[in-house]
Amino acid sequence: MRSGTQRRPTSRHILARAAIDIAIATVSMALGNAYAADPPNLEGVWGMVQHDRLGAPFFIPIEPTRTAEGKKITDEFIAKYDVENLEANGS
Repeated sequence: MRSGTQRRPTSRHILARAAIDIAIATVSMALGNAYAADPPNLEGVWGMVQHDRLGAPFFIPIEPTRTAEGKKITDEFIAKYDVENLEANGS
């Protein structure tokens, strides 16, 4: 074959590609339906930690530490604003 020319795909190649596309679509739909029925809860604060595989970080939920002053500020904010519905509490 000369440099710069491409071979035309055969029917076997086309069928293999179609089978791969169908498999990917089926898995994607199944995962999408699973997440729609029970979406993962990603609320809160997350931290990245390194585990035993070099270069492979993963994320875990963490509870941030607060000083007494930080807790006071947070409690005042929660009292002033409806943090569940993102509205002011009428003050």
